[in-house]
Amino acid sequence: MKKNNNKLTKRHYNRKLLVFGVILFLSIALVSTGFAAWVISNGAETTDTGNVNVGKIEDGGLTFTDIEFDTVTGNTIMFEPAKDDMSGDIKWDADAPEEYENLSIKFTTTLYPKSFVKNVQLKLEVPAGVQAAADAGYIVLPSAVKGDGTFTTIIQRNDSQALEVVEVDGVTVAFEDDSATQGIKITCTVQILWGAIFGNTGVTETSTNDGTINPSIYLDTAVDGEGNPLYDFDEKMAIMSNFRKTIYQYPDAPAEFSTAELAQYTIDVCNLTPTEFAAKYPEIYTATNTEYTITIYAEAL
Repeated sequence: MKKNNNKLTKRHYNRKLLVFGVILFLSIALVSTGFAAWVISNGAETTDTGNVNVGKIEDGGLTFTDIEFDTVTGNTIMFEPAKDDMSGDIKWDADAPEEYENLSIKFTTTLYPKSFVKNVQLKLEVPAGVQAAADAGYIVLPSAVKGDGTFTTIIQRNDSQALEVVEVDGVTVAFEDDSATQGIKITCTVQILWGAIFGNTGVTETSTNDGTINPSIYLDTAVDGEGNPLYDFDEKMAIMSNFRKTIYQYPDAPAEFSTAELAQYTIDVCNLTPTEFAAKYPEIYTATNTEYTITIYAEAL
């Protein structure tokens, strides 16, 4: 493996990539008619800290309280190096200590009254680049992310008419009675994992990498059967820059670019935000959306 004194730091990750927008939809006894998005858009809407848009409708039936995000995970997914990882070629940047991996979002909301609740459903919508990164094997998205935009049931009434949690890959749900509202306080955690490109085989019984090992650790420590490093510096650079390119949907460099222009283009792919990139290359790129939207919906009895 050739020696290189360069470092890969946070610039080769996607800083504060996904900002979660949360919209609360509710209904009374809706039956296969959808949830009237055209009407819902007229509901009260507020903007919370962290660019979280919370839309809410109160119609005398079921009601959601405002979303509250966990203070540890916050409301932003960050594809960054592992915190405090200072070894190898790929490192956490101590000059930006707040920028490190965060692949889970935890939030709570209260739904009431409990006696009216038939089920609670969740829908996760991701930008095209995030879906492309999952398709390419860079990340693993929760199963509540569906291309057809349908909802996934996370809480439902069982045969005994008691509410129970439905198991969903990548989504952890718990609820408890809320005496103040006669409703249920719902706690939901959404988890994204690193994908096969970063060592997650998806076979939990035999693999030591379950998708929680950060690329800053995996790419620096992965070895073959003889104990030799799997990746040299250039390969690590290529993998991480292609990951960023996929997420932001940056195009290939124009064929007419000179050698110098191509070199600068590669640097720009690794460093410029979508807005900056679009400003520099307006003829070939439009800044991409990076919002990840969670919609939680309750159906009444």
